[in-house]
Amino acid sequence: MVRALSFGALAVVVLLIIGIGCGKAGPETVAKSFVHAMQQGNLEQASSYWDYITYARRENPDWDTFGTSQKNLITKELSKQRASELEFWRTYFPRACRVAEVSVHGDRAVAALTEGRATEIHLVKVDDNWYVDGIK
Repeated sequence: MVRALSFGALAVVVLLIIGIGCGKAGPETVAKSFVHAMQQGNLEQASSYWDYITYARRENPDWDTFGTSQKNLITKELSKQRASELEFWRTYFPRACRVAEVSVHGDRAVAALTEGRATEIHLVKVDDNWYVDGIK
């Protein structure tokens, strides 16, 4: 009886973990991950949270006709450029910097920051995923 209850409880915990892990990252999670990467000086990781799809579509009107490998190559190059640009912003995210509040307005969100020189992270939802769109 005890084994059955233990196994049942374990099964519930595993299902909860799997269920939680399957969801897409919301704007608060993306903002916190971006801040953490900036604090660690991992600019390559921080640049991976950035929105390149909107930019690529704006600059290449035929973006949606590109193959996957071509899109990946373009976004990889944009990510490298962004990582070098983020070097300037690195000091704006000291270890004490935190995401205080996230306000969502449709497919846009703003994460208010505390304890750093950066005060906001702007986010955008593209194809059901949230990305950083700007820093203020």
